[in-house]
Amino acid sequence: RSPRPVTLFPYTTLFRSDQTSGLTGVEAADEMNIYTVTDGLFVEFAEAGAYVVSVYNVQGQLVAEKAAAAEAGNKMQVSLGQNGVYVVKVTKDGETYRSVKVMKK
Repeated sequence: RSPRPVTLFPYTTLFRSDQTSGLTGVEAADEMNIYTVTDGLFVEFAEAGAYVVSVYNVQGQLVAEKAAAAEAGNKMQVSLGQNGVYVVKVTKDGETYRSVKVMKK
């Protein structure tokens, strides 16, 4: 069964993925939220920790990266460039925590 995308805002389509099987569904509301609004990518953390947010274009090139120590409920903003599909990798305390695809329209 293929996952269904959900549009959170007019500019956002969000998919959830895992490392073993690819796309698995839409990011749950009680977990970390990742979304785009105009030129910004926003990550809202559900748990405290040391995070690194890395953004890759479809060619696999790192286009943005930001690190922060965050508490539950904190948000991070990362600027995105051109419209397109991006892979967002979130690392928490040195381990891959979440990978998602986002589309900036």
